[in-house]
Amino acid sequence: MTSAPLILSLETATIGGSICVAHGADYLAIRTGDSKLSHSNSLLLDINECLKVAGLRLADIELFA
Repeated sequence: MTSAPLILSLETATIGGSICVAHGADYLAIRTGDSKLSHSNSLLLDINECLKVAGLRLADIELFA
């Protein structure tokens, strides 16, 4: 059996968007964007913040969703 992957999920269908870093089904960090601002204004900062909270680097991510 293999261990669960480290996942970076991006939701960009709504104005604010959201980011989630997970280890399989376990959430490590979640960030919900401001619905008054386009996610394009903060997407990269939000990704970096979630990775920092999870104690990971982008290179650690095994799956993007």
